Amino acid sequence: MTGPTPCRAADRLVEELYAGKPPPTAAKSLQAHVSRLRKALGGDGRLQTRGRGYTLDLSGDELDIERFATLHERGKRSLDEGEPEPAAASLRQALALWRGVPLGDLAYDDFAQAELSRLEELRLTCLEDRLDADLALGRHAEVVGELEGHVAGHPLRERPRAQLMLALYRCGRQAEALEAYQDARRRLVDELGIEPGRTLRELHQAVLNQDPALELPLLEQPRTDLPARAARPQPTTGLAMREVRKTVTAVVAGLAIASAREEGLDPEALRHVIGRALVEVELAVKRHGGSIETVTGDGVTALFGLPAVHEDDALRGVRAAAEARDALLDLASALVAEGPLELDFGIGVSTGEVVTGAESAPQLRATGEPLTLSSRLGQAARPSGIMIDEATRRLVRDAIVAEPANEAWSVIRLAEAAAGHVSRLVSPMVGRDRERRRLHDAFDQAVSDRSCQLFTVLGVAGVGKSRLVQEFLGDVAGIALIARGRCLPYGEGITYWPLLEAVKEAVGLEDGDSLGEAQAKLVAALEG
Repeated sequence: MTGPTPCRAADRLVEELYAGKPPPTAAKSLQAHVSRLRKALGGDGRLQTRGRGYTLDLSGDELDIERFATLHERGKRSLDEGEPEPAAASLRQALALWRGVPLGDLAYDDFAQAELSRLEELRLTCLEDRLDADLALGRHAEVVGELEGHVAGHPLRERPRAQLMLALYRCGRQAEALEAYQDARRRLVDELGIEPGRTLRELHQAVLNQDPALELPLLEQPRTDLPARAARPQPTTGLAMREVRKTVTAVVAGLAIASAREEGLDPEALRHVIGRALVEVELAVKRHGGSIETVTGDGVTALFGLPAVHEDDALRGVRAAAEARDALLDLASALVAEGPLELDFGIGVSTGEVVTGAESAPQLRATGEPLTLSSRLGQAARPSGIMIDEATRRLVRDAIVAEPANEAWSVIRLAEAAAGHVSRLVSPMVGRDRERRRLHDAFDQAVSDRSCQLFTVLGVAGVGKSRLVQEFLGDVAGIALIARGRCLPYGEGITYWPLLEAVKEAVGLEDGDSLGEAQAKLVAALEG
């Protein structure tokens, strides 16, 4: 703001200051306020009396709100032009001008309420613009916590909800991204009676479809320090060479063969043994849906989450590592029996972001910290162990039994319930009363008619099918025997797995039961 402010009449100032109810001494009180303000400004004559009002003379950059508006506009312009780095810098400078609540000492005065709301909306909009810039720069892991706090403080704002969903998805936390949408929808429906807006609904669908457009493209910057003749020719295939960031789980198995003979190992024997070991690791990886990234003379690197992302990639990686360990231990025992050969190995598992080429550029291998960290963990895991990092440990949670080891975790074994994943359900279910009633009606009919009732629950991923079934089973747990069977998403020998699980739960069969014990339990369960 440059130049004098418009003259404000004294009677208007009194009206705003006392909310339409001025005391008899209002005029004198206003003059006292103006006098104190003149002293605070240093008595330089910038606050002047003009007729029946007052004028304050301000220079260009004296008001924080004006500097804020300039920096905010500059940041938005950079963001619109696809330059997130300068945008983030300008927006951070703008937000740094905010020190506490604006007009905090006037928070309870009626005349200041409209301005307080306007200033707070300006701050929130600038904050959300800065979060957009950070997301465009690949800082999704850094802003998740900030976004969770922002959403908690402003639960009905849809823009930060969308930002949180995107940040969680890019961190490999797809289930939590879907949960964030469901929480937003519950809030809007319960408190306002409306569905989420189109932007939030379309983002929800994109997360369900694992839309590649949600991944963060890496824009390759031109090298300005190279002469023009050294520039590499661009591909002419017509396919875009786009790189993306993805959160994956890397599994690295390092192998070593030793011989008790003084003359060392024969190259052909070494090749044969290493080949057998690598085959065992590759089979375990493929059984759990992983892909082989590299194979060297003394190890193999596998990735879970490429090309397709799964919610349980970390658990798949740990399961594959456990199966590979068992197979390699069997091979090591066989080698000892066959001759004086010893197989030493270590397996490392790490989860995090990598950069990988698009399908149109398969020659571009994945690169990132998980690959190097899993290799170091594999070295630390020898002999014959599995080491996982803290990120993997958080994702697999109770599915494994592990102990801490030098800022990592040493896997002892898979837990008994490792085949399933139990979601953390802490909030009450809402909006499914009609479906719940239908389940109870079918149950009552089955009991009264002594008949079978087949009930199929259909819906897109993330709408709460599993939660609905869990709530119903909790309702009937005291009056019915519950037997559950799940169709596993991958693996071998799973055709009859749901039936096997249901029978085991209903009868109480244990994996260690003998044939006679299993038959006795079946007869006892079916008696009568």
